[in-house]
Amino acid sequence: AGAAVAVAGLGVSLLPLLAGADNQNFHRHDRRGNYLAHDYGYNMLVGLRPDAILFTNGDNDTFPLWYLQQVEKFRPDVRVINLSLLQTDWYARQLRDLPPKVPLNLTNAQISAVAPRREKNRVVSEKEILVRAILEANQWMRPVYLAVTVPDQMGLSEQLQMEGLTFRIHPRAVKSNVNAEVGYDNLVHKYLYRGFMNADGTPDTRVYKDEQARRLLQNYTAVGVRVVMGMNELGRREEALGLMRWVQAAAPDTRPIQMAIGLSWERLAAWDVARAHYEKLLTQYPGDPEVLAQVGHTLAAAGDSTAAVGWLEKGRAAGPGRFFNTYAELATIYQGQKKSDAAVAVLTEWLRYNAGDPRGQELLARLAPPAPAQARAAA
Repeated sequence: AGAAVAVAGLGVSLLPLLAGADNQNFHRHDRRGNYLAHDYGYNMLVGLRPDAILFTNGDNDTFPLWYLQQVEKFRPDVRVINLSLLQTDWYARQLRDLPPKVPLNLTNAQISAVAPRREKNRVVSEKEILVRAILEANQWMRPVYLAVTVPDQMGLSEQLQMEGLTFRIHPRAVKSNVNAEVGYDNLVHKYLYRGFMNADGTPDTRVYKDEQARRLLQNYTAVGVRVVMGMNELGRREEALGLMRWVQAAAPDTRPIQMAIGLSWERLAAWDVARAHYEKLLTQYPGDPEVLAQVGHTLAAAGDSTAAVGWLEKGRAAGPGRFFNTYAELATIYQGQKKSDAAVAVLTEWLRYNAGDPRGQELLARLAPPAPAQARAAA
């Protein structure tokens, strides 16, 4: 009887699991197919040169890499340096003394004496001081990288060149902040996206993404857009467009990021695609003044200024006095259509909401210069 009661109790306790995909709580805790952290770590390591040094920020961009190196023995040649831990003397000593050793020409006493200091009206942290010491000792013998997740670039921004989820640190300032060819090769040919994107380029909705996962996955969108623009500048437009379609599918469904996606299509001069993107966005945000105006902008850029005016006027009416670009483009189109009075009225309304705005004043003076008599009186 006791066994029967125990079995019955076990059966009741398993009911939430038996509900499977129909149980939302089960979906949030199901880890089948969830390789997000694993593949993010893999992707950070796979594109690095041999014997590289990689500076990471904190937990989320470090622990998956250590797992891959220690458990799966993937890229043990890379020395991952956690900048959060680098502010402790014991960790700096480990980097110097334990393989794969990091070049660092400081004694234990010198490491312990490292402290924040002020340079040129800013405070230099312990980690930045130690990063400088490592770079100086390394003498660029080993390739050095910085994870894109590091918010403080420690005065190295002009020397950074994006290659995907990492920046390569160069000895001197670089002309372009993205190595588009290497970044494209990493994103398209080397990186893994299990649980995030399907092989056909559609999002994998089977795996639940919590807030931390969604935040981390946004890096693929940010990196992808920069690589797209770099490829386009190299004249490799078809590859840029193909990658941009993947970026759009992978991008989080939030208004700021979706607006950025639309602007990226515009930078590629893919006006029809950009317009379709904004029109779809309007189904989520009907009456949004900025989105309405962007539809008008794409039409104007494609040469249909008549249709553009209608959308720009909708944006102006939905957000009076809010977006200067809406007013400026509308006034410019009216002026090109020989409708000076309408152009003046648009800019006058802008200045009524934004008194003294120099942009509005300058454009008004350029589109509607004062009459000769008025100019003489002003002089």
